[in-house]
Amino acid sequence: MANDSKLTECIPTHLTLSSATAVKNIAISEDLLPSQWIRKLVDAEINRRRLQAQATLRALGELENDENGENANDSEF
Repeated sequence: MANDSKLTECIPTHLTLSSATAVKNIAISEDLLPSQWIRKLVDAEINRRRLQAQATLRALGELENDENGENANDSEF
C-alpha cells in the first residue's frame, strides 16, 4: 500500500520585479537557487517566531508565578 502523505507543499507566490531580481541576485551570491534561498528565509522566519513565542510564554509563566508568590528565585534565600 502506497503512503500518500506529502512531504512538501507548493505555495505559489508573486513578487514584484524588483523583489524577484533581488532574490535571484542574493541567491546567486550565496550559490543557491532562488527557491532554495526563499525556503531558507521562510524557515529562518518561522524559527524566529517560534523562539519569540517560547520566550513570551516563559516570561508570562514567570509573571504568573510572581503574582502567585511562587518566584523560583525566592527559594534560594
